[in-house]
Amino acid sequence: MSQSQQENISVTRRFVSKTKGFVGRLWPRMRPVVGIPLIYIGVVLMVIFYFTNLTNYNLLLFLPLLLITVGIIGSVALK
Repeated sequence: MSQSQQENISVTRRFVSKTKGFVGRLWPRMRPVVGIPLIYIGVVLMVIFYFTNLTNYNLLLFLPLLLITVGIIGSVALK
């Protein structure tokens, strides 16, 4: 492996490590308020996709479905 490839791997690992640390510190404070906003964001995205005629793309419609599902699970799990 060349020197530049090793540097790229090192930079990537550092970025992932710092991101995990940031999310780990932020998540306990954000967990109680994350469920309902995810549901609203998912519904708004579905409405936007409907009015922009993007309903023929299943992969694109998966994102709002995922957000709504995670939001419902998060809301129910906290109660």
